[in-house]
Amino acid sequence: MMMLSAISNNCLASTRKFCEILFEKFGFRRLCISRPETMALLASGRFTGVVTNIGYDHCVSLPISDGLDPITKELFRRTSDDQVEVFPVKVGGRHVSEYIRKELINTHGLQDNPELDEVVEDIKRNHCYVSQCWGSERATSPQLYTLPDDSTISLSDVLRDSTEILFSTRDEESGRNVVDALCGSVLFSALRNGYRSATMWDNMVLCGGTSLIRGFKDRIYTEVYSQSDPGAKFRTIAGTDHFPWIGASIFSSLSGFEDHGLSKMSYEESGAREMQIL
Repeated sequence: MMMLSAISNNCLASTRKFCEILFEKFGFRRLCISRPETMALLASGRFTGVVTNIGYDHCVSLPISDGLDPITKELFRRTSDDQVEVFPVKVGGRHVSEYIRKELINTHGLQDNPELDEVVEDIKRNHCYVSQCWGSERATSPQLYTLPDDSTISLSDVLRDSTEILFSTRDEESGRNVVDALCGSVLFSALRNGYRSATMWDNMVLCGGTSLIRGFKDRIYTEVYSQSDPGAKFRTIAGTDHFPWIGASIFSSLSGFEDHGLSKMSYEESGAREMQIL
C-alpha cells in the first residue's frame, strides 16, 4: 500500500489521473491520499481544529472535524463533475525572499546570482522576525551580516519589514491575507456547518516552513484575538515544516490504516472516481 500527500490546490482530476497511472502501470494494490493539513493536525495530537499551512508561495487555512473531513465547503469551487479545486491565498515565503533579495540588490549592490539565493534563505530563516506591533515599533538597531566572501553588510529594518508582507499583502484573486484566510475559514465553518468557532480557536495549528519565522506564532495569536469572538479562548500550536510527514507516519502505523484509501479491486470496478482524499 502506498500513501501519498496531495497539495490542497491540486484538482481531483489530476489526482485521479495519477491514481490511474499507479494502478495500471505500476500495479499498486491500494492507494491512500491525504491532505497535508489533515496529517499536520494529527501530528499535533488533535482530531478537530483549524490548520494554517503557510509554505513557499501560498497559504491554506482548513478547519477539520473528527480528523478526516474538511468542514469548510466554501474553500472549494466545483468546476465540473469530476474536478474540485482549492484556491489558497497566494502569500508565502517566496514573497519574503523577494523582498530581501530586492533590498540586498538595490541597497547593498549585491549581484543577483545563485550565491545570493543562499544568502537570502539564510537571512530569512535565521535572522528575520515578525513584529508584534509593526507601524508603531521603533527602528531596530543595525545588525551586521557576514557574506560568503567575508565582507559585512548592515541589516536593520529589512529583517522586520520583509515578513510584514505576510500580513499586509492581499491575494489578488481572493482579496485575503494570511489572517483573513484563517479567520474566514473558521467563521464559514461556524455559519454554514454549525461547528463551534470556539473549538477551532482553541486548536489552531501552524505548519509549513514560513510559520517557523520568529514571532509568527505570536503575531497570528494577536491578530486573530483582535478579530474573533469576545471571550473566546485561544491556543496556537506551532509545529514544524515536517508536521504533515509526522502525521502521515502516525496515521500509517494505526491498525485501521489498511482500510483507508482505494483498492485495486474497487478501482477496476468503479474507476478512480471512488478515490477519497483524507
